[in-house]
Amino acid sequence: MMKMITQFFVGDRHIESAQVLEPHVENRIQGRLEEMRQATRLSLSVAVSYRVKSSASPWQLTTSQDYSSSGIRLILLSPLRPGTEIEMNIKLPEVSDPIHMYGIVVWVAQTSHRHAESRVIEGGVVFNKVQHNPHKETLIYLIANKLCQLGIRATKHLTTLPAQTIDDLKACYNAVYQGYVLRGYCAPHPSQAYYHYYCFLPQSRTFTLKDKDKLLGTISLVVDSPCGLPMDNLFSREINRLRAEGRKLAEVSLLAMAHHEKKKKFFSLTNFDKQVQLFRLFKIIYEYARHVAGVTDLVIGVHPKHETLYKYLMFRAIGSPKSYSEARGNPALPLHFDIIQGEKDYSGSLKEFFVTEKTPQETLCSGVQINADTVRKFLCEEQSIWSKMSPKVQDYFKHCYPYNSFGSKA
Repeated sequence: MMKMITQFFVGDRHIESAQVLEPHVENRIQGRLEEMRQATRLSLSVAVSYRVKSSASPWQLTTSQDYSSSGIRLILLSPLRPGTEIEMNIKLPEVSDPIHMYGIVVWVAQTSHRHAESRVIEGGVVFNKVQHNPHKETLIYLIANKLCQLGIRATKHLTTLPAQTIDDLKACYNAVYQGYVLRGYCAPHPSQAYYHYYCFLPQSRTFTLKDKDKLLGTISLVVDSPCGLPMDNLFSREINRLRAEGRKLAEVSLLAMAHHEKKKKFFSLTNFDKQVQLFRLFKIIYEYARHVAGVTDLVIGVHPKHETLYKYLMFRAIGSPKSYSEARGNPALPLHFDIIQGEKDYSGSLKEFFVTEKTPQETLCSGVQINADTVRKFLCEEQSIWSKMSPKVQDYFKHCYPYNSFGSKA
């Protein structure tokens, strides 16, 4: 417990000793610790005044070291015992008045840094009852802006494109397979690829994120059609409610970051570098959906533990989690993003990243052209998907790609 918390809050700083919450702390606090350990942490020095909760002691003015949507790391003017509940007034950038929040001190440590001839004392604080705090959305929006700011600078050398070749498609679906098997979202398969027939509909696209020729990640977009969307299998009521409002929908699907290391943690969506790269993938999804496919709204089904990550991208829940048989019983939470409203609401780095900085139209329209031979290869030969498709879906594919023998091998 001590090692985990110290590494997470302090990173590569030199900590000589630390007092942390004992492993037997009540489940409520333990759950918040786990969430905070996984959250993206961003360096930020802002003014913070704090005191022990409900005490008459004077407020002490200090500064933060970093923050996330779940907690904050402070320079403490005097030691506080782990488990102490405190209240804070935090002056965030772009927010006129300080926000008032409560928290629980989870560790206290002296660092090798010195200030006024004494060593600096730092403490990690988990926000208490953050789910019900009216300022949670403010924190999320500030983090999203910071990620976009970093994304603009740190990902210029990376390229995002629609998959350009059949080999690109194979590499993408292999990356999805590797990630899904690792998380228990799909069963092992001899093809070592994971995809669905929606990937091969005329307006669907699979996108790549590359560093030169090295695949870093992939994401797919399925535009609504007579075949529906993958999420219809579980969230038809929520999806139909959006359709009834006259929205043109597309589902974000098959997100994966490629595996270049064996350690499981390396692939976590809570990894900071991965989140910045993820923003680059979602940028091209937004642009293709908006400017090529004429989509007004995006939907996605995610594991509930990743909800905050997608809130950074301005997705919001439109239903409750359900067990998803296609993901081997793992829970899925339906999320929704209104692209047109998002463009109006974006400001700062979010607007610059997703709206102002444009991908050339010829890039968005490029990529491998799906034809009858591609459909036959992936749905009949690589995997036996065709035989499991409903007659209605088969007929639609035959309409889109006239071909006489999808269902039999050459």
